[in-house]
Amino acid sequence: MRSAGYRQVVLGVVAVGLMLAGLWWVDWFTFTASLDKAHVASIDLRGIHICAVNGPCIDMSMQMLRGSYATMATIAFWTSIAFGIAVAFQLAMQVVAGQVLPQLSRIGYLVAFAAIAATLTAAYVLGPEPEHAQGANGTITVARHAGPLVLLAGLALGAAALIWLDRAAEADAAPPATAHVGETRFVPRVSSLPVVPEVAPRVGPPFSLDHTAATLDLSPAGLDARLDGGSLCMVAWTDVVGVVARRLPAAAPYEGAIFVDLISKPGATVRVVPWTKLVGLPPGDTGVDRARAVIAAVIRCHPAAKLDAATRACIDDGQLPRQLADAAELAEHNRRLP
Repeated sequence: MRSAGYRQVVLGVVAVGLMLAGLWWVDWFTFTASLDKAHVASIDLRGIHICAVNGPCIDMSMQMLRGSYATMATIAFWTSIAFGIAVAFQLAMQVVAGQVLPQLSRIGYLVAFAAIAATLTAAYVLGPEPEHAQGANGTITVARHAGPLVLLAGLALGAAALIWLDRAAEADAAPPATAHVGETRFVPRVSSLPVVPEVAPRVGPPFSLDHTAATLDLSPAGLDARLDGGSLCMVAWTDVVGVVARRLPAAAPYEGAIFVDLISKPGATVRVVPWTKLVGLPPGDTGVDRARAVIAAVIRCHPAAKLDAATRACIDDGQLPRQLADAAELAEHNRRLP
């Protein structure tokens, strides 16, 4: 998990801890009687707790209170519980799977809004009213404590954690899994495509590259490639995790040729270069349009494949793939492949 993911998880854990503290451990209000100094009654979202000084405590129902505080406190309690569960589940998804459920985050925002509204109303608008403000024990005084602020802080941090997780998921998102085969998600705007000199097809490889395919067939089942060395490589679509388009260094012998890496399980990445023979795609074009055609074909067959930002810009905005500066950067690029 990336460092940003760790920060999101830490923020979410702090938010859940504050919510638990505001719901269970920190008092919301206390009742004190002017003539009875031996007992103190504390109130939270769950009930009334009457404790003897240095002695035992007993729990009582909030039905002893007048007004609507008990009803609003119950709403605040259960909506906060629901939101805390949503945040905890998204944190677990981030840690275990490296992704979250956007639909759950959207529901979580609504629940967080309801919990915050109920908490503010219960703590700062209504407030508990004792059934008998004056009695045998004298005048009863109500004092507000830190419970509402602790819970509000937890709810706010929890919402921030969900937003952060959601934005990180959108940045790394692939095309939706519900897309149908044959549907192209990325449609380049022809008017914005740069003018790229056409390169004549090469008969054979002018230089050696790792993972290079001599022939490649994008079948409904997956990738069926024959590598430059003669070995066969067959990869199911479920094992393909991403697509990366780049330009080789401008210096000889690379001369800025465009290649596309179809990244899959370790040892099975396939690289499409200008001299790769593509089954089912028009021959002849070796430039940026050919790279876009390869990427679009992969997306049609396997919508879950991820595209990095530079490759996405090549498809969406008609930009050229990012160019590797020199052989050292090419070697570093190869080293990062599975």
